[in-house]
Amino acid sequence: MHPACDPKPASHTLYAGLQLAVGGEWVGQGNETVVARVPDAAGFDVRLAAPCREGTYRAKVRAAGLGPDGVSEFGFDEFGPERAFTLVECAGG
Repeated sequence: MHPACDPKPASHTLYAGLQLAVGGEWVGQGNETVVARVPDAAGFDVRLAAPCREGTYRAKVRAAGLGPDGVSEFGFDEFGPERAFTLVECAGG
């Protein structure tokens, strides 16, 4: 994931994690990464990791904070593209 903001908010916390599709639902995998950092227009990278299981994964990111005025709250979710992993890929093959 690569969050970026323009204009810059007064505060920004990013909650990011991986999800696995299980029975029609998206289930969190591994630990959630929390980054309390205000991104500029160039943004910053966040690396996500979880134990590998065969299946379809996506990244989920929630951003929350205060807008440029320091008063208006914001919060939104974004989802990365879905990607399927096989047992061979999980094993490093």
